[in-house]
Amino acid sequence: VNAYCLDATHNISQRSDEIMYTIVIRDDRLGRGFPCGYMITNDQSVGPIVQWLEYLKSEGMIVDPLQFTIDCSDAETNAINNVFPGCAIQYCLFHVSQAWNRQIVLKVKSNGSAADNRLLRSEVLTHLKTILYEEDRGQFLLMIDEFIVKYEGSQPEFIRYFRTNWCTEAKYNVWSRAYHPLEFSHLLTNNYIESWHNQLKSVFL
Repeated sequence: VNAYCLDATHNISQRSDEIMYTIVIRDDRLGRGFPCGYMITNDQSVGPIVQWLEYLKSEGMIVDPLQFTIDCSDAETNAINNVFPGCAIQYCLFHVSQAWNRQIVLKVKSNGSAADNRLLRSEVLTHLKTILYEEDRGQFLLMIDEFIVKYEGSQPEFIRYFRTNWCTEAKYNVWSRAYHPLEFSHLLTNNYIESWHNQLKSVFL
């Protein structure tokens, strides 16, 4: 195994500050996620994640991982980079688009009615999702430039946010499909782990 999904979930106990981290691998025979590691903590900083990953590494449970798929979490990103330097990180594309959409709702506005606003916001998000799934790196970079040129005059606030938070080489490496090997195309989202957390809480707990 050289690719993993890592995610946290809340509401696992009556203590509201507790969260559970899970690591899931993909069972190639069944095409389903298989949980293989857990940590429960009330500390959502990077420290506990580093300690947990260090333990799994020292016990030989995770050896030379090539990729982790995670949500857009700075704590998880920093922990993986600390324990497994050089390991690729793939942001869950569903959570990337969610993060964009939250900012689109706040920052993208037309000069028309509420219906015009909804239409424009849907257009912007659809354009970004097309960029998100582009696999050719040259075409991806061209599409980024075209998107910025198209909207920077009418939507400067959103374009500033997009450029600052998503348009660096380091950020492309965690969210762009064009920057990741095709062998991990089945791990573009954390669906395997989200499904397991849902079963865990709704059935077993």
